[in-house]
Amino acid sequence: MRVLTSKKGFTMLELLMVIIVIGILASLAIPQYQSFMEKARTAEARNVISSIKSAQELYFLEHGWYGGVDVINNNYVTFPTSGTLTLWTYAITTPASGATNATTYTVRATRTTKDGGVATTTGDFTWNRTTGQSTWTGKLA
Repeated sequence: MRVLTSKKGFTMLELLMVIIVIGILASLAIPQYQSFMEKARTAEARNVISSIKSAQELYFLEHGWYGGVDVINNNYVTFPTSGTLTLWTYAITTPASGATNATTYTVRATRTTKDGGVATTTGDFTWNRTTGQSTWTGKLA
């Protein structure tokens, strides 16, 4: 009579080691992924602000001053309001409409959370037509 001594399969120690290695790799990869995603979200805001800048220049050429968010949105550029591009809200600050010295404006991008709440992340873009200088501050810098 022959006795079978070979067993097929993995020992508990081998399975435990595989789980530990996978856990270590995941702990290294998840922060990198989150950092990558935040950079992509910031790039989205910078792209929308770039579109707003182009729209503001068109508006300035037509009217002689920069417009507010109500004039720029839908008439010259459409701000993302649905789908995956709703991670930021945008506000435009300009001098009084029609002011002859309205040669500056500031666009503020405020990060929103998935449930529609406002996160503490903001970034500003300021353009001065007189000096030709732009300034990025906050998270967008």
